[in-house]
Amino acid sequence: MEFKSSYNEIYTEDFAGNHIGYVTFENVGFSTYCITKTHVDPILVGQNVDGKLVELAVKEIKSRNCKVTATDPFAAGWLARNKIQ
Repeated sequence: MEFKSSYNEIYTEDFAGNHIGYVTFENVGFSTYCITKTHVDPILVGQNVDGKLVELAVKEIKSRNCKVTATDPFAAGWLARNKIQ
């Protein structure tokens, strides 16, 4: 599966170019980004696409030398399970 990114989004597409999985994040203050939304199309459920999207978002945010928070429930749980601060 191929993942693409724009400045505040990482996503995957189907063959028609529709976003079928994505994670969005935004700058919420000095050196802090918040993961605000994760979405995975039902055809991808059970493939850990949502976890991979959050992982890629965290890597991108950390590459900007910033902290990560989340208001999205899935992302918040992922951060807690993986002890990301």
